[in-house]
Amino acid sequence: RYGSRFVTARELHAQGVDAALRHIPDGARVVVSFDCDGLDPSIMPGVAARTPGGLTYTQAIDLIAGLGKRARIAGFDLVEFYPPADLDGLSALTAARLLVNVIGTVVRQV
Repeated sequence: RYGSRFVTARELHAQGVDAALRHIPDGARVVVSFDCDGLDPSIMPGVAARTPGGLTYTQAIDLIAGLGKRARIAGFDLVEFYPPADLDGLSALTAARLLVNVIGTVVRQV
């Protein structure tokens, strides 16, 4: 009932965001914990453990939009952003844009 599924970035790159979204039941209420470490360091360098091959910005916002169409977002948090490691404010900007996308998605659900 409260299960979770693990979908790797490699699967998402190969199969698209549906690789993750198809595991979410239609109409489910979900709480999203978005880990900044999962984003590619080219768009999110401000993390403790930069690892190449993470999600792109487009994949991240497509996941948010797809989730909003499939389920109801009951909560959201953005974790593992580490400002001392940020480069030129890029991570802060990326995080802010992701949050704006989530807010827009939630507002459209009401």
